[in-house]
Amino acid sequence: VEFQCSATPCGWRGVPQPRIGTPMNTIAQRITPRGEIVGCYHDYNTASTMFGMTLTANGTNCITTPASMHNGMTPDGRTIAGLYTLLGKGRGYLIEDGVFTPFDVPGSIFTAAWDISPTGEVVGVYRSLDNKLHGFLWDNEGFTTIDYPGASATRAYGINAGGDIVGDYVDSGSQRHGFLASRTQWHNR
Repeated sequence: VEFQCSATPCGWRGVPQPRIGTPMNTIAQRITPRGEIVGCYHDYNTASTMFGMTLTANGTNCITTPASMHNGMTPDGRTIAGLYTLLGKGRGYLIEDGVFTPFDVPGSIFTAAWDISPTGEVVGVYRSLDNKLHGFLWDNEGFTTIDYPGASATRAYGINAGGDIVGDYVDSGSQRHGFLASRTQWHNR
């Protein structure tokens, strides 16, 4: 199944209209147990025309926020986590029951939400004022930085129902490696 745009695409208001039919570029980021897919599409260029979208049995739904990408969704479909760019600054967002809420990791110059657990824990990446990339966990206790020991950069990309986090880090030799952080590693902060 490919993402398709309808004749009146996604409730657009004041933004460039996408082509009718299949967008030039689509990215499927995650699929829920119910088969709902989140991601984005790009119409005629991959920067200003990237829009977060959800594909369900009822069709495709898009948001009107330019330079956005849906990256994760709770299994019940109530909450979506993603990223977008506003005035040159990357920000994370949640869409909960249709309400769009942007957020930033405190003190960051860039934030991107990459996944959300069934209980609403969000993981992603942020850039600190010293220009270093860090992973983060955002839960009901606030934001927690995730830095792999000795790494020059750390990114958190996924979280499961058990709270285990996966991502990657860059070592001192500039090589990227995957990591798994179990709930017990970050929960006893």
